[in-house]
Amino acid sequence: MRVFWMLTCAVLLFSCKSEQSSDIRRSDQSSVDPILAGMEKAVEAAPNDVTVRLEKAAYLYKNEQYDLALQDINKAISIDSTNWDIHHFKADILLDYYKSKEAVETLENILATEPTRIPTLLKLAEFHHILKDYNSSISSINEVIRLQSYNPEAFFMLGMNFRALDQLKEAKGSFLRAVELDADLTDAWILLGNIAEEEKDERAETYYQNAVRSNPKSIEALHSLAYFLQNQDRVLDAIDLYRQINVLDTQYEDAYLNTGILYISIDSLTQAKEHFQILKKINPANPFGYYYSGLAEEYAGNPDQAKIEFENALRLKPDYQKAAEALSKY
Repeated sequence: MRVFWMLTCAVLLFSCKSEQSSDIRRSDQSSVDPILAGMEKAVEAAPNDVTVRLEKAAYLYKNEQYDLALQDINKAISIDSTNWDIHHFKADILLDYYKSKEAVETLENILATEPTRIPTLLKLAEFHHILKDYNSSISSINEVIRLQSYNPEAFFMLGMNFRALDQLKEAKGSFLRAVELDADLTDAWILLGNIAEEEKDERAETYYQNAVRSNPKSIEALHSLAYFLQNQDRVLDAIDLYRQINVLDTQYEDAYLNTGILYISIDSLTQAKEHFQILKKINPANPFGYYYSGLAEEYAGNPDQAKIEFENALRLKPDYQKAAEALSKY
């Protein structure tokens, strides 16, 4: 219960006035946002409906209106104080609001009541990892593993911490245990591929393939395998994967860029230029599309057009050394 309910009448009036001012601020914002206005009406119609409060808080959070989102979250908590998912949501908002201490304390307060709650321990481990407090993160994860030795997310998070600490042997062991427990952990397969590739381990391709197999629609998994194949000079295989990516996401710029570069490498200049044109249309501010388009024009024997493309690349990125060197020849 708020302290001001025990104060004098004058202070009570001041508090009511403050809350009224807050409502006015909300109305001012909602007057230009019909979605928010509708949500405020729903809250007014059912002020103790937690679901309505959370929907509004989620909308405010998405639009980076953190103070207002926290007001609704705190109200929801006052209505349903033991709904720990709401406390998790509050912690997310606080962390994104650069209030990391309060975010961590919010999770620690849950654990003070329920010290063995695994979702909260994992979230606390994640927060510590984000904040680069790796030892604290590992401590929380070890508690999860003590309570539930078969939890794949715990081993994945353990691997993330070991990798951040550059303890790659321990990281690999943790990721392998994670995928042993859950073969659909796409990110764990990708990270295993990354480590293997860095160590020139031939299992890298298998790990990337497993990542794609675990989630055939994962752009990150497809890109990781495609880029690995690209670096192995398996041009057509890489192009096929980049094509799959652009079927899934027609706006994914890197797939068009890398496909164009690969087409240049096999002297398929028409196809290369087509992909750079798509890239420039999707993002006219991407300097790499212009630079590589300039290379394709240069190799095709079109120096005037190549010069224009290099100039455009430098206009967008004045410190683009490759573009400057290419332009210096004209």
